[in-house]
Amino acid sequence: MSKLGGLIMSSDNPKRLADFYRSHFAIPYRVNQHGNLPAHYECDEDGIHFAIIPGRTNPPGNIAPSFFVEDLDATLAEFEREGVKPLHAVMELGGGPRICTIPDPDGNPVRLWSPR
Repeated sequence: MSKLGGLIMSSDNPKRLADFYRSHFAIPYRVNQHGNLPAHYECDEDGIHFAIIPGRTNPPGNIAPSFFVEDLDATLAEFEREGVKPLHAVMELGGGPRICTIPDPDGNPVRLWSPR
């Protein structure tokens, strides 16, 4: 099996989505335009290509990117202060790991994973 090469999303408001992922998960999206593609946000991090294409090509929820966070409770509190509410209660996975899912500005699920 090959490793993940990219995470491509679409959005009616790609700037808002890029700002969300840039500020919360340090994905350094920048505007680019090449080939026949319209101007869009993209970057390459740790061998993975991230892109947000303008326009809606997929309904929300088709993919759930997962991000490691040191302190799940503090991270959720930060999102709550911004009006972002979890989609479900924190789930204990046994042996320490915990997860919770929040919506991004387009309603896509974003999984937060913490070792404890």
